[in-house]
Amino acid sequence: MSRTQTYVYGILSLEGKYIPIQEDRKKQESPTRLLKQINQTDADILLLHFNEASELCYCDADIRNYQGICDLKKAFANVTKYLDQFKQDISSCQSSSTSHLGAQEVHSLLLQAKKLFGDKVEFALNKKTYRLTPQGELEEVQHPLSDDEINSGKWQGKEDEYIRFTLGQKGVLQVQAFGINSKLSIAKGKRADLTNIAKNFRDKTNTYLEDYEVKDFEMSPFSQGVDLNKNQQVYADGDAVRFDNQAPYMRLVAEGWQITKQFLKTGEVSEKVYLDKTKHQVILHAPGLVTGSIEGVAESVTDITSLVCLAYDFITEAETRQAFYNGLLALKDLALHNLGDLSPSCEILS
Repeated sequence: MSRTQTYVYGILSLEGKYIPIQEDRKKQESPTRLLKQINQTDADILLLHFNEASELCYCDADIRNYQGICDLKKAFANVTKYLDQFKQDISSCQSSSTSHLGAQEVHSLLLQAKKLFGDKVEFALNKKTYRLTPQGELEEVQHPLSDDEINSGKWQGKEDEYIRFTLGQKGVLQVQAFGINSKLSIAKGKRADLTNIAKNFRDKTNTYLEDYEVKDFEMSPFSQGVDLNKNQQVYADGDAVRFDNQAPYMRLVAEGWQITKQFLKTGEVSEKVYLDKTKHQVILHAPGLVTGSIEGVAESVTDITSLVCLAYDFITEAETRQAFYNGLLALKDLALHNLGDLSPSCEILS
């Protein structure tokens, strides 16, 4: 985008609604004055937003995450495609003004993250990106990949996933970028949209972390007085979903992803998830009726994208678990009344 021209498309709320720019002459800092300040910056792309005090602010962003944004013929028509990145960048920008993590704290967070998510782990803070060296020392990444490149699974290396953390509003941990290696092998005879699955993980994880206000890798349901097993439904096989409330939230997220990834790669759920003998030895236990139902549907379809997303949603969302339970209950009633017409259905799992 040429610095000799400034384009103002408008302002969007986090819900994607257009907000007209209106100048309040009673305030010293008017939008017009702010726009003049914006025009004097040397950033490639700037995002306008309102802070908690309803003041119009701006922050710069990585233009590589907004491919085509300067094409005036397409920008308005395709604006929704940028909303997820816009929300993430604004959240990171707002947190950077209030985040005061020192190098030692960032180092500690990355050490814990690496134990859970492997070598491709980074932490973005105050417009800088950090990682660990092979020796475990903290270093700033001089030429980091863009969020879009990570989300698209485009990086050098054989690691299955690449994750970049940041801090959101109120210091809550967030996933700024998450990608699945585009070369990842998936279940034989199946296909899946890896970018879509990565986006689902990113979105659902961020919501999960926000709901419980998770600010570090040690915070657990038990430490907050939260019981994740409260109101869990008992299935027809007499079993129920069980979470280890003493396990940190981030370990639940990591374990949830490992379970989901194995399902993506094999079409099967790990035995330790549903075996009764391991119920009190694992972070997450699910009834065999649940895991068997998901595996059964996977056998009958070619594209397993939605099922892989469902597997992770089941772990992180109480609403999904309730809907799944209701669906199986409805299927049970159907079976009792008309066994001859019973056939596999994906509708109960959506």
